[in-house]
Amino acid sequence: MCKMKKHGKISLSFICLETGDLGWNPFVTSWIETRENQSEKANLTILFDKYVPTLQEVIKHRFKKVTPIPNITHIEVLCKLLEVLIIPQNIPYDSPKELFEMYFVFACIWAYGSALYYDGTTDHRFAYINIDSFLFLINIFYFLFKS
Repeated sequence: MCKMKKHGKISLSFICLETGDLGWNPFVTSWIETRENQSEKANLTILFDKYVPTLQEVIKHRFKKVTPIPNITHIEVLCKLLEVLIIPQNIPYDSPKELFEMYFVFACIWAYGSALYYDGTTDHRFAYINIDSFLFLINIFYFLFKS
């Protein structure tokens, strides 16, 4: 419930919004704008649009979480993981977009998969990380550590 209070001649007002009303896009847009590298900003925008909507739908309908977690929390965790992963030592300036994608997918796996659990019949953690994801991660580590 939102209220407006009056203090003397000054009226203070505010707007109340549910996080679900805005969705995740404004948060991500603001976060991407804090990044300095223009090619990084472009790559991240494409990757968020490519992966996050589908990932959120799949998680919502196919998997069980340990505790209810709002979608925006997964996005916040994803952004924090990307902050520590997308650094010049890992992704030098003007790196190929595939390198950004590898780190992005790795961060998605942890941001969304870390909240899943085993309910006695189905291990939702394992179902989330299927063989295709493992093969992709193997390729990531091969690419990163081949030298």
